[in-house]
Amino acid sequence: MVDQNGDIYLGVPEGFARVELLPGNKWAPRHVAAFPPDATADTVSSKFAAEAGGEWFWWSDSGPVYAWQPGTLPRVAGRTENVGTVLGIDDVVYLSDSSQPTVQSWKDRTFSASPSVIPTQSDSLLTTSVQIPGADTWIGTVDHGLFQYSKSAQEFIPAKHPLCDGSQRIRAIHHIKSGHLAIAVDTVGIVFTDEQGNILQVLDRNVDYRLARPLAILSTPGGIVWALLSDGIACVLVFRVGFRSLTRSSILSSLTLNRNGSKADFGSSPTHFPTGVSTMRRADS
Repeated sequence: MVDQNGDIYLGVPEGFARVELLPGNKWAPRHVAAFPPDATADTVSSKFAAEAGGEWFWWSDSGPVYAWQPGTLPRVAGRTENVGTVLGIDDVVYLSDSSQPTVQSWKDRTFSASPSVIPTQSDSLLTTSVQIPGADTWIGTVDHGLFQYSKSAQEFIPAKHPLCDGSQRIRAIHHIKSGHLAIAVDTVGIVFTDEQGNILQVLDRNVDYRLARPLAILSTPGGIVWALLSDGIACVLVFRVGFRSLTRSSILSSLTLNRNGSKADFGSSPTHFPTGVSTMRRADS
Protein backbone atom coordinates (compact mmCIF):
# COMPACT_ATOMS: atom_id res chain seq x y z
CA MET A 1 0.00 0.00 0.00
CA VAL A 2 1.16 3.54 -0.73
CA ASP A 3 0.06 6.56 1.30
CA GLN A 4 -0.40 10.15 0.12
CA ASN A 5 3.25 10.91 0.93
CA GLY A 6 4.46 8.14 -1.35
CA ASP A 7 5.59 5.88 1.49
CA ILE A 8 5.21 2.15 0.82
CA TYR A 9 3.82 -0.26 3.43
CA LEU A 10 3.64 -4.04 3.50
CA GLY A 11 2.80 -6.93 5.75
CA VAL A 12 5.56 -8.63 7.79
CA PRO A 13 5.49 -11.54 10.30
CA GLU A 14 5.34 -9.08 13.21
CA GLY A 15 2.56 -6.94 11.73
CA PHE A 16 3.17 -4.04 9.33
CA ALA A 17 6.25 -2.25 8.04
CA ARG A 18 7.28 0.76 6.00
CA VAL A 19 9.72 0.28 3.14
CA GLU A 20 12.98 2.18 3.74
CA LEU A 21 14.91 2.97 0.58
CA LEU A 22 18.66 2.44 1.01
CA PRO A 23 21.73 3.40 -1.03
CA GLY A 24 22.71 1.07 -3.83
CA ASN A 25 19.14 0.48 -5.07
CA LYS A 26 18.28 -1.55 -1.97
CA TRP A 27 15.41 -1.47 0.47
CA ALA A 28 14.48 -2.89 3.86
CA PRO A 29 11.25 -3.11 5.87
CA ARG A 30 11.03 -1.05 9.05
CA HIS A 31 8.49 -2.40 11.55
CA VAL A 32 5.90 0.26 12.44
CA ALA A 33 2.87 -1.59 13.88
CA ALA A 34 2.22 -4.95 15.56
CA PHE A 35 -0.75 -7.27 15.21
CA PRO A 36 -3.56 -6.50 17.67
CA PRO A 37 -3.78 -8.56 20.89
CA ASP A 38 -6.93 -10.37 19.71
CA ALA A 39 -5.21 -11.71 16.59
CA THR A 40 -4.86 -15.48 16.36
CA ALA A 41 -1.66 -17.10 17.57
CA ASP A 42 -0.74 -18.35 14.10
CA THR A 43 -0.59 -14.92 12.49
CA VAL A 44 1.28 -14.70 9.20
CA SER A 45 2.36 -11.81 7.02
CA SER A 46 -0.51 -10.16 5.19
CA LYS A 47 -0.14 -11.03 1.51
CA PHE A 48 -2.91 -8.80 0.19
CA ALA A 49 -4.21 -5.31 0.85
CA ALA A 50 -6.97 -3.05 -0.43
CA GLU A 51 -8.34 0.41 0.24
CA ALA A 52 -12.11 0.74 0.56
CA GLY A 53 -14.40 3.08 2.43
CA GLY A 54 -11.47 5.18 3.63
CA GLU A 55 -9.86 2.16 5.35
CA TRP A 56 -6.86 -0.03 4.57
CA PHE A 57 -7.63 -3.75 4.83
CA TRP A 58 -4.97 -6.50 5.04
CA TRP A 59 -5.30 -10.28 4.83
CA SER A 60 -3.72 -13.55 3.84
CA ASP A 61 -5.37 -16.63 2.33
CA SER A 62 -7.44 -17.36 5.46
CA GLY A 63 -8.00 -16.14 8.99
CA PRO A 64 -8.31 -12.55 10.21
CA VAL A 65 -8.76 -9.48 8.06
CA TYR A 66 -7.04 -6.47 9.62
CA ALA A 67 -7.87 -2.78 9.35
CA TRP A 68 -4.79 -0.61 9.62
CA GLN A 69 -3.21 2.45 8.06
CA PRO A 70 -0.47 4.79 9.27
CA GLY A 71 -1.54 6.78 12.30
CA THR A 72 -3.99 4.15 13.58
CA LEU A 73 -3.81 1.02 15.72
CA PRO A 74 -4.24 -2.32 13.90
CA ARG A 75 -7.46 -4.16 14.69
CA VAL A 76 -9.21 -7.34 13.56
CA ALA A 77 -11.94 -6.28 11.13
CA GLY A 78 -13.40 -9.70 10.41
CA ARG A 79 -12.73 -13.37 9.69
CA THR A 80 -13.62 -15.89 7.02
CA GLU A 81 -12.39 -19.36 6.11
CA ASN A 82 -11.03 -18.45 2.68
CA VAL A 83 -10.60 -14.72 2.20
CA GLY A 84 -11.48 -13.58 -1.31
CA THR A 85 -11.15 -9.81 -1.40
CA VAL A 86 -12.36 -6.56 0.12
CA LEU A 87 -14.16 -4.21 -2.25
CA GLY A 88 -16.61 -1.33 -2.34
CA ILE A 89 -19.98 -1.37 -4.09
CA ASP A 90 -22.29 1.65 -3.99
CA ASP A 91 -20.46 3.12 -0.98
CA VAL A 92 -20.73 -0.15 0.96
CA VAL A 93 -17.58 -2.20 1.73
CA TYR A 94 -17.82 -5.98 1.38
CA LEU A 95 -15.61 -8.93 2.38
CA SER A 96 -15.95 -11.90 0.03
CA ASP A 97 -15.11 -15.56 0.48
CA SER A 98 -13.07 -17.24 -2.28
CA SER A 99 -14.68 -20.65 -1.80
CA GLN A 100 -18.38 -19.78 -1.58
CA PRO A 101 -20.66 -16.99 -2.83
CA THR A 102 -21.15 -15.26 0.52
CA VAL A 103 -20.23 -11.75 1.59
CA GLN A 104 -19.96 -9.75 4.78
CA SER A 105 -20.58 -6.01 4.93
CA TRP A 106 -18.57 -3.39 6.82
CA LYS A 107 -20.61 -1.72 9.56
CA ASP A 108 -19.66 -0.28 12.94
CA ARG A 109 -15.97 -0.95 12.23
CA THR A 110 -16.40 -4.69 11.67
CA PHE A 111 -17.44 -7.17 8.96
CA SER A 112 -20.58 -9.20 9.57
CA ALA A 113 -23.03 -11.22 7.50
CA SER A 114 -25.94 -9.16 6.22
CA PRO A 115 -28.34 -9.05 3.27
CA SER A 116 -26.89 -7.40 0.20
CA VAL A 117 -27.72 -6.74 -3.43
CA ILE A 118 -24.76 -8.80 -4.63
CA PRO A 119 -25.68 -11.81 -6.81
CA THR A 120 -24.79 -15.02 -4.98
CA GLN A 121 -24.73 -17.64 -7.73
CA SER A 122 -21.84 -20.11 -7.43
CA ASP A 123 -20.26 -18.56 -10.51
CA SER A 124 -20.31 -15.00 -9.16
CA LEU A 125 -17.46 -15.01 -6.65
CA LEU A 126 -16.24 -11.44 -6.45
CA THR A 127 -12.70 -10.36 -7.30
CA THR A 128 -12.55 -6.58 -7.75
CA SER A 129 -14.56 -3.40 -8.20
CA VAL A 130 -14.20 0.25 -9.11
CA GLN A 131 -16.74 2.99 -8.55
CA ILE A 132 -16.96 5.76 -11.15
CA PRO A 133 -17.42 9.13 -9.39
CA GLY A 134 -21.02 10.20 -9.84
CA ALA A 135 -21.84 7.07 -11.84
CA ASP A 136 -22.17 3.28 -11.56
CA THR A 137 -19.82 0.68 -10.10
CA TRP A 138 -18.06 -1.96 -12.21
CA ILE A 139 -17.51 -5.36 -10.55
CA GLY A 140 -15.35 -8.32 -11.60
CA THR A 141 -16.03 -11.96 -10.75
CA VAL A 142 -14.09 -15.23 -10.79
CA ASP A 143 -15.81 -16.85 -13.76
CA HIS A 144 -18.88 -14.79 -14.53
CA GLY A 145 -17.14 -11.88 -16.19
CA LEU A 146 -17.87 -8.20 -15.63
CA PHE A 147 -20.94 -6.62 -14.05
CA GLN A 148 -22.15 -3.05 -13.97
CA TYR A 149 -24.06 -2.19 -10.82
CA SER A 150 -26.78 0.35 -11.55
CA LYS A 151 -27.41 2.44 -8.46
CA SER A 152 -30.65 3.86 -9.85
CA ALA A 153 -32.07 0.45 -10.78
CA GLN A 154 -30.48 -1.40 -7.82
CA GLU A 155 -29.44 -4.27 -10.07
CA PHE A 156 -26.39 -5.92 -11.64
CA ILE A 157 -26.09 -5.79 -15.42
CA PRO A 158 -23.66 -8.23 -17.14
CA ALA A 159 -21.23 -6.76 -19.64
CA LYS A 160 -22.40 -7.28 -23.20
CA HIS A 161 -19.09 -7.79 -24.99
CA PRO A 162 -17.30 -11.15 -25.47
CA LEU A 163 -14.02 -10.27 -23.75
CA CYS A 164 -15.73 -9.69 -20.41
CA ASP A 165 -18.65 -12.06 -20.57
CA GLY A 166 -19.64 -14.97 -18.36
CA SER A 167 -16.65 -17.12 -19.26
CA GLN A 168 -13.96 -14.68 -18.12
CA ARG A 169 -12.12 -14.11 -14.83
CA ILE A 170 -11.66 -10.42 -14.08
CA ARG A 171 -8.45 -9.93 -12.12
CA ALA A 172 -8.54 -6.16 -11.64
CA ILE A 173 -10.32 -2.98 -12.73
CA HIS A 174 -8.71 0.44 -12.51
CA HIS A 175 -10.20 3.85 -13.26
CA ILE A 176 -7.69 5.96 -15.19
CA LYS A 177 -7.57 9.71 -14.66
CA SER A 178 -8.39 10.24 -18.34
CA GLY A 179 -11.85 8.81 -17.69
CA HIS A 180 -11.22 5.29 -18.99
CA LEU A 181 -11.13 1.83 -17.41
CA ALA A 182 -8.20 -0.59 -17.58
CA ILE A 183 -9.40 -4.16 -16.98
CA ALA A 184 -7.13 -7.16 -16.35
CA VAL A 185 -8.86 -10.20 -17.91
CA ASP A 186 -7.26 -13.56 -17.14
CA THR A 187 -6.02 -15.50 -20.21
CA VAL A 188 -6.90 -12.48 -22.39
CA GLY A 189 -4.90 -9.37 -21.46
CA ILE A 190 -5.51 -5.72 -20.64
CA VAL A 191 -8.77 -4.29 -21.92
CA PHE A 192 -9.29 -0.52 -22.13
CA THR A 193 -12.90 0.74 -22.13
CA ASP A 194 -14.78 3.96 -21.62
CA GLU A 195 -16.78 4.50 -18.42
CA GLN A 196 -19.79 2.81 -20.04
CA GLY A 197 -17.79 -0.36 -20.68
CA ASN A 198 -17.40 0.03 -24.45
CA ILE A 199 -14.13 -1.56 -25.56
CA LEU A 200 -11.64 0.89 -27.03
CA GLN A 201 -8.38 -1.07 -27.15
CA VAL A 202 -7.09 -4.51 -26.19
CA LEU A 203 -3.54 -5.63 -25.44
CA ASP A 204 -3.68 -9.41 -25.54
CA ARG A 205 -1.56 -12.50 -26.21
CA ASN A 206 -1.40 -11.65 -29.91
CA VAL A 207 0.71 -8.64 -28.94
CA ASP A 208 2.81 -10.71 -26.54
CA TYR A 209 1.96 -14.00 -24.83
CA ARG A 210 2.95 -12.61 -21.40
CA LEU A 211 0.08 -10.13 -21.51
CA ALA A 212 -2.38 -13.02 -21.20
CA ARG A 213 -1.78 -13.27 -17.43
CA PRO A 214 -2.31 -9.81 -15.91
CA LEU A 215 -2.70 -9.88 -12.13
CA ALA A 216 -3.08 -6.25 -11.06
CA ILE A 217 -3.29 -2.74 -12.53
CA LEU A 218 -2.34 0.71 -11.26
CA SER A 219 -2.08 4.10 -12.93
CA THR A 220 -0.34 7.38 -12.20
CA PRO A 221 -1.83 10.91 -12.41
CA GLY A 222 0.20 11.41 -15.59
CA GLY A 223 -1.64 8.61 -17.38
CA ILE A 224 0.93 5.82 -17.07
CA VAL A 225 -0.68 2.41 -16.54
CA TRP A 226 1.34 -0.28 -14.74
CA ALA A 227 0.30 -3.92 -14.99
CA LEU A 228 1.66 -6.73 -12.83
CA LEU A 229 2.03 -9.83 -15.01
CA SER A 230 2.62 -13.40 -13.89
CA ASP A 231 6.26 -13.09 -15.02
CA GLY A 232 7.03 -9.38 -14.93
CA ILE A 233 5.71 -5.82 -15.06
CA ALA A 234 4.30 -3.98 -18.07
CA CYS A 235 4.19 -0.21 -18.42
CA VAL A 236 1.67 1.34 -20.82
CA LEU A 237 2.41 4.98 -21.60
CA VAL A 238 -0.67 6.83 -22.76
CA PHE A 239 0.59 10.16 -24.06
CA ARG A 240 -2.63 11.37 -25.65
CA VAL A 241 -5.82 9.55 -24.81
CA GLY A 242 -8.51 9.78 -27.44
CA PHE A 243 -9.27 6.15 -28.25
CA ARG A 244 -11.46 5.31 -31.21
CA SER A 245 -13.93 2.46 -30.75
CA LEU A 246 -12.36 -0.64 -32.32
CA THR A 247 -13.51 -4.20 -32.87
CA ARG A 248 -10.10 -5.76 -33.51
CA SER A 249 -7.80 -6.81 -30.73
CA SER A 250 -4.02 -6.60 -30.68
CA ILE A 251 -3.72 -2.94 -31.65
CA LEU A 252 -1.09 -0.70 -30.17
CA SER A 253 0.80 2.15 -31.76
CA SER A 254 4.57 2.22 -31.31
CA LEU A 255 4.93 -0.90 -29.18
CA THR A 256 8.41 -1.69 -27.85
CA LEU A 257 9.99 -4.10 -25.42
CA ASN A 258 12.65 -2.80 -23.06
CA ARG A 259 14.90 -5.60 -21.82
CA ASN A 260 18.18 -4.86 -20.05
CA GLY A 261 18.47 -1.48 -21.69
CA SER A 262 17.90 -2.69 -25.26
CA LYS A 263 14.82 -2.20 -27.39
CA ALA A 264 13.07 -4.68 -29.60
CA ASP A 265 9.70 -4.78 -31.33
CA PHE A 266 7.02 -6.47 -29.23
CA GLY A 267 4.89 -7.06 -32.31
CA SER A 268 5.89 -7.51 -35.91
CA SER A 269 3.84 -4.62 -37.33
CA PRO A 270 2.10 -2.41 -34.75
CA THR A 271 -1.12 -0.87 -35.95
CA HIS A 272 -1.28 2.93 -35.85
CA PHE A 273 -4.44 4.90 -35.32
CA PRO A 274 -4.70 8.70 -35.35
CA THR A 275 -6.72 9.37 -32.21
CA GLY A 276 -4.55 7.60 -29.61
CA VAL A 277 -0.82 7.32 -29.15
CA SER A 278 0.62 4.78 -26.72
CA THR A 279 3.81 2.87 -26.12
CA MET A 280 4.44 -0.10 -23.94
CA ARG A 281 7.52 -1.29 -22.12
CA ARG A 282 8.10 -4.40 -20.09
CA ALA A 283 10.58 -4.66 -17.24
CA ASP A 284 11.72 -8.21 -16.64
CA SER A 285 11.42 -9.37 -13.06
